[in-house]
Amino acid sequence: MNDDLVLCPLCGGTIKARAARCKHCKRDVSGVQPSSASQESRLNSTRNSDASPNTSAETRACPECGGQIKARATRCKHCKRDVGAATTRHSAVVFLALALVLALSACDAGQPATPAADVSDVEIGESLDVPNVDVDVDAGPALPDADTHQPAPDVPDASEAEEVDAGPPPAPPELLLTVVEAPEVMNGSVPATFTSGTEAPFQLHVNRANFTLDAMPTADSGPVWWDTLEITCDLDLTTPEGLWLPADEPFGVDVLEEGGDGAWRRLRVSQDNATPDDVAITCAASIEGPAGSSSSGLTFQSEELPPELDPFVEPDVWLVVLSRDIFKINAEPQDEGGWWVWSDHVPEGDGVLDFDEAFILMGLFSPDAPEAMATVKGWLLDVIRQHAYAIFQLDAAGAPTPEGVPLHLYFEGDPGAPPADTWDGTFSRIALGGDGTPQDQVNNIVGRATVDWNNQGHEDDAEYGLGVYPSGIVRQVLGNALGALLLEQTMPMTGDPIGTLPIDEVILAPDFDPETYPDLDAVDRYTILQFAVEMGGLAVASTLCHEMGHSLGLVPYGLPPDGLFAGLAGLTFLDNDVPSAHIDTPGLNVMQTGAVTNWVEALEQVPRLNAVNMAYLRRRLIVK
Repeated sequence: MNDDLVLCPLCGGTIKARAARCKHCKRDVSGVQPSSASQESRLNSTRNSDASPNTSAETRACPECGGQIKARATRCKHCKRDVGAATTRHSAVVFLALALVLALSACDAGQPATPAADVSDVEIGESLDVPNVDVDVDAGPALPDADTHQPAPDVPDASEAEEVDAGPPPAPPELLLTVVEAPEVMNGSVPATFTSGTEAPFQLHVNRANFTLDAMPTADSGPVWWDTLEITCDLDLTTPEGLWLPADEPFGVDVLEEGGDGAWRRLRVSQDNATPDDVAITCAASIEGPAGSSSSGLTFQSEELPPELDPFVEPDVWLVVLSRDIFKINAEPQDEGGWWVWSDHVPEGDGVLDFDEAFILMGLFSPDAPEAMATVKGWLLDVIRQHAYAIFQLDAAGAPTPEGVPLHLYFEGDPGAPPADTWDGTFSRIALGGDGTPQDQVNNIVGRATVDWNNQGHEDDAEYGLGVYPSGIVRQVLGNALGALLLEQTMPMTGDPIGTLPIDEVILAPDFDPETYPDLDAVDRYTILQFAVEMGGLAVASTLCHEMGHSLGLVPYGLPPDGLFAGLAGLTFLDNDVPSAHIDTPGLNVMQTGAVTNWVEALEQVPRLNAVNMAYLRRRLIVK
């Protein structure tokens, strides 16, 4: 057996000569001629006799994969992991940014004196009979959910096994059979349980002409052998291709759709293979794996989706209004550090777009540097678009996709967008910019929207007292001493806004490379700008989708089929009880409130709607 060590020809990491895949960069190296570690060592010695085999004056070895990178690199070009810079000053800027995230998470959790609670008149109650509300109120940016399923571990092939140390034996398989991708606690296979010890059975009601029957390993599952999967239902089913699946006879992967990089198998039901109306369907499944077997099952109701319960009889058109100007923003220093930010309602406008005002205050925009302002604003709007499109699973133009929400999301100025200056009731719109009422500002509210159960009309969320409030988000950032310190060099009150220094032309250039640029002041400035754009864009996009979610009918009160678990105190699978039309399922859930948002999760997770909320928006789940 050849155990000689060589260097990966793609990333430079040390691997065994017989390896077919690099354990560092995970890329296929079969058929690519590697160089030996000793040969590379000699080459490095020849290049720089004073350097170690893996380091030269201009380069160093990546601490994660061993590949050669520039000495000042902050991210490895081979394994793409953060490796820190060879200087501590840039690291201090990053540390300050992360400290701000931690501080804001503590604030959103309600630890400081500044209130961040929802002020809706609707209280959380034990009863499912919760009164309707007309307007939703949100305290802080709501950032999404991660309650769905991860792929089960793959059984490594022989080439990978050579580079992987033998570990503990695999975990047993854990199979979930469900509908519309709902997790076990939300699909009716087990009763809803409460902290009081009570249990409440429920069933999901699916659209007979648009739902999925899903088989997937749980997040804790060990490897599975998909060819052993067997599913049996007590009702005749039909595949999309027209193949008959008789009741009480098992079927397997040969008739199922595969997806999620092999993470699940699915029977997709549409109008062509619709199930009968008003019938209960019981299905069971089993599967085997290297460490045993697993089974799962559930009962659900198949029904016709009537127009009065259909959130999208036709696809919706939504417009994000960017030109609203009905506020004037103000700021003054606080004794304890940071800045108090407030807005005056100015119906006639102050000549500055409400969206721009918030970021002018942070120093990301400057009216004195219109070209730079246009560049940064373009970056910010791109981040907002990308997150919003991803949350609703729209295409690159904001149009519906087969797996997405049936709506077309336009931003003001997009080709084909409805007019922003008038509203005729044929589409929905929401303003992106400005602030809330004085009471909303005191309570750190960052958005309001009309709640439209089952999305039966078009909404105008661009009037005073409605919309997404970037000024409210900035209030929370600058109200924190760490946030003010991070942005001290760009805020117009304390520093030089982006675009007003000569170096800004360099850092805003498309080809600027912070890993190689020698001026550390420029690199720090660029790092702060990028962090503010990415995190600010994420917060605004998540709040935008949250408020739109309310106007699309989320989140209805009670257990299915009457609701989607909102307004139920003590429900054990929720992270927190939250008021009014919200829900706090684990992870970055779009429909949670800012009071329970964990900003640290935003560093590693993407915002999302939980599975049943998304199923409702896809017209797969019926809510009565």
